[in-house]
Amino acid sequence: LQQNQSKANEIVQNWAKFVEPEVIVQQSDVLITMPGYSPDVEDLLFNKQKLVSLMREGQIFINHSTSHPLLSRRIQTACKERGVSPLDIPIAGGDILAKSVGSSGAGQSAKVTLLLLLTEKLHAVCEGCLLYTSDAADDLLCVDLGGRRIIIK
Repeated sequence: LQQNQSKANEIVQNWAKFVEPEVIVQQSDVLITMPGYSPDVEDLLFNKQKLVSLMREGQIFINHSTSHPLLSRRIQTACKERGVSPLDIPIAGGDILAKSVGSSGAGQSAKVTLLLLLTEKLHAVCEGCLLYTSDAADDLLCVDLGGRRIIIK
């Protein structure tokens, strides 16, 4: 489900057909969303487009967004009240993490934790690159690999 026509224009111009999310909800047995942030998820499902109110018994709803864990629990409750099977599957960590994190909302917490850890690692790599490119790095501590230099120690 894409939130609106303007966000879907590039895809539509190349190969797809835009269908209003409300129509997709009415015509589909499985719904998959991946809006960017919690406010986008809330707008799509509860506030602006209110797609949860259009869902029907027997549908499966899969949320791939990185949402606040409390929002994931709200989605689960709202879906179950309508007879919809909700799946909270944020895209991070692969299927092993997804199967092991626990109840609804736990996947979101695990994803945020993973992203924080990865961000810290990326920060360390950037600091290392800055150090290497500075005058503080000694060329004798580096090795040339096909025109690319890496720090040995």
